Amino acid sequence: MRSRAPNPRVQGVLAIGLAVLFVLVAGAAALRFVDRSDRESNPTPTALALVTALPTSVLPATPAVPPTETKPAAASPDVAPTPNPNDKWGSVIEQITSDKSAVMFRESIARDGVVSGSAITKKPGTAWSTSLNDENYSVPAVLGKRIYVGGNDDTLKCLDATTGEEIWDSKARDDISSSPAVGSGKVFFGSFDGNFYALNAENGKRAWRFETSAPIHSSPAVDGSMVYFGGYDHVVYALSIADGTLVWAGITGDQIQSSPALSGKLVIIGSDDGKVYAFDRLTGKRRWQFDTGGKVTATPAIDGNKVIVASESGTIYALSLKDGKEAWSFDTGSVVSFSSPAIASGMVFVGSDAGTLFALDFTNGKEKWTASAGAEIRSSPLYVGGTVYFGSYDGSLYAVDAKNGKQAWSLDLGGSVGSPVMADGVLYVSINSGTLSALKPD
Repeated sequence: MRSRAPNPRVQGVLAIGLAVLFVLVAGAAALRFVDRSDRESNPTPTALALVTALPTSVLPATPAVPPTETKPAAASPDVAPTPNPNDKWGSVIEQITSDKSAVMFRESIARDGVVSGSAITKKPGTAWSTSLNDENYSVPAVLGKRIYVGGNDDTLKCLDATTGEEIWDSKARDDISSSPAVGSGKVFFGSFDGNFYALNAENGKRAWRFETSAPIHSSPAVDGSMVYFGGYDHVVYALSIADGTLVWAGITGDQIQSSPALSGKLVIIGSDDGKVYAFDRLTGKRRWQFDTGGKVTATPAIDGNKVIVASESGTIYALSLKDGKEAWSFDTGSVVSFSSPAIASGMVFVGSDAGTLFALDFTNGKEKWTASAGAEIRSSPLYVGGTVYFGSYDGSLYAVDAKNGKQAWSLDLGGSVGSPVMADGVLYVSINSGTLSALKPD
């Protein structure tokens, strides 16, 4: 029997029907993915990826219309956006206030990597160790008897600092490699789902959420008024800590993995475009920029009138905080990625992918000493009481004398070691495979 050719009109109707069915199924799946808290009556605004910083004083008033769940278009470096009526803008913040009790990545808003107190100079024992359920690149924040840390299981956890037991957790929609900041009773962090979150530090309940157009790896800096962070959409954001409204936003030339450092009226941050930027802390106006010749994934550190910057070009720079002019530079001979400098005792400490920790003279950049690990050092060194702690991809945590680099001890943790933090005489450190440990003297 000869087969009959299908009717083109029938084929068209069937194709349209299948397409509609696919859209309905996809839509239903997406609705299931939105958690209940995302449908609260007071959602927070979507972000505008601004080409230049726009203080709220120059923007027309917009009605308080809840945003949709649709993400805005990615940042365009060529066309200045117009305010979206779905975006809620806060009033201009005219005065910077401080929060001396706040904790964050690199210990302070200056990101200098220094903790006061006594060092652990002998190999410590493990007080407790707990699984974070997945890979971990988020550095814990410790405040009082609580630890806050993110993970690649899309979860921000609050743990008991004494036992490591979980107190509460809060789900995002994607990985949390951003290291949380804690201040004014809230926990702040970004996620690869493109959202920036503020949770109640006591119970984990969401205070507000701010939506951007791309993943967030940058770790926030928080003062008494605002919280600052960068995104993969090339944008630096300043939000009100009270309700998450956008105070200002500034643009860089590429995605931002670096975290902001604050000093006086300036916000300093690196970008994958190879530049370091200084923005006005109140208005977001760009004050200066400096080209390092390689991605700046590490976080700048500030001490006095100098900014120390590590570039993936392998060069460490000291820049004037006032105008960004180079004071000195030092070539490590290797890539420097994610190891953010520490500044203490007249020296700069930073690790390289060649497995070398460098100690440089803060005044002129000359090498003072080096210490070696067995693999990359992408951990950010921590200075406590004359001792420098750092981790390596060789699986070990190291402690060296800050004066001469002599090793005090090393401890095999069984996986690539992240950046250590210390609180109340206890070292907290995670390995990238997803285990967090508390270390203290035996």
